[in-house]
Amino acid sequence: MNERKNGVIKFIKRERGYGFIRDSDTLTDYFFAANEMSETFDMLEIGDGVTFLVADDNRNPNRCKAVEIQIEKKEKLM
Repeated sequence: MNERKNGVIKFIKRERGYGFIRDSDTLTDYFFAANEMSETFDMLEIGDGVTFLVADDNRNPNRCKAVEIQIEKKEKLM
């Protein structure tokens, strides 16, 4: 099993149900879909701290995505 990573919400497109998380260690941006969240997508705000796992993106084999996203802090980290 992959190790959980820490990051912050960088971008959210609520009406389309997706966003991007910036990994706090590598500064890599990972795509995520609302259905990959354990909490409510609508609770997220840009700058929120999260933990997540990285998985292969079946839609694009050259990209990874964030899955099993959990909100860690409801305070701005950016």
